Amino acid sequence: MLKKEIDNLYNQYNRRGYVHPDPLEFLYLYKEIRDREIVGLIASSLAYGRVKQILKSVSFVLDMMNPSPYVFIKKLSYRSICKVFEGFTHRFATGDHLAGLFGE
Repeated sequence: MLKKEIDNLYNQYNRRGYVHPDPLEFLYLYKEIRDREIVGLIASSLAYGRVKQILKSVSFVLDMMNPSPYVFIKKLSYRSICKVFEGFTHRFATGDHLAGLFGE
């Protein structure tokens, strides 16, 4: 009985229109699962603070990684990623922290 109720709620609310302003809305911008995995990691890693600032920070990071976050990470070294995100801050997280998330 409980499972059916939960399934009904899931089916009712599991819609793209309900995602905003959750930073996971950025996953919908990418078709490839490997890009979505990285976007999810970024969005969840920066999901603290004011929602408006979270969306701004995630958007900035993804703009720097376009068109493919996966290719960006695979092609660039840790030091190169640090340079790309030099000066980036989201509350207390820096570009070096982002680079550490992706690399060596």
